[in-house]
Amino acid sequence: MTPKMAKAMQDRLDEDSQIEKELQKFRSMVSRRLPKTPVIASMAAALAHGRPITSDSLKSIAEQAIELFEICEAARKGKIDRLALYARARANAEARPKPKKYPVSLDEFLRLAMPDKKRPEDRMKYYREWLRGCIRTSKYLEASPMRDKEYDSVPIPSDEEVAAVIAKDIQSGFNEAAYANAYGFFTKWIPKYAAENRRERASAGAKGKLKKKSG
Repeated sequence: MTPKMAKAMQDRLDEDSQIEKELQKFRSMVSRRLPKTPVIASMAAALAHGRPITSDSLKSIAEQAIELFEICEAARKGKIDRLALYARARANAEARPKPKKYPVSLDEFLRLAMPDKKRPEDRMKYYREWLRGCIRTSKYLEASPMRDKEYDSVPIPSDEEVAAVIAKDIQSGFNEAAYANAYGFFTKWIPKYAAENRRERASAGAKGKLKKKSG
């Protein structure tokens, strides 16, 4: 595994961990809306009322009660997980800047996604590199559906390929679903790219100082 693949895997694990932390908060919130597991089990048992109970059937009934409890617990957890996903999606939607109208133009999308970047060329630089990574990942998935090839085996997309996608985005803009999807992935990628740039500048600066000293 190459260092880039290892870093990509670690980034994915970090992102999954962050999502899980967010979901845990929403699970706690939505779980309060549902009955506790023993209550659900009691309700289910009441629905099964009328079955004959004998000494011979007590063990079987006890085992069924435990199984019923486990089924109720699994059903409750599944419901909580689904509600947590919905709650997280609603929270993300509420936190996302609202465009003036749909489809959202590329310029407006970049302004909403990068309000701290005042120059259009700076915003476009980030978007161009994000698209380059998206195109490369898409090609990798097409070439290696079983993930059995090295990611570095896929060439870095050319400026012309990236420009073609940008031209399409300028022409069509982003509908509501595309805006939400692109905004979510792009804004999560931005701080990673910025941090990588800082590391590269720091490394270049250190090499420059070392070169001056050795000279």
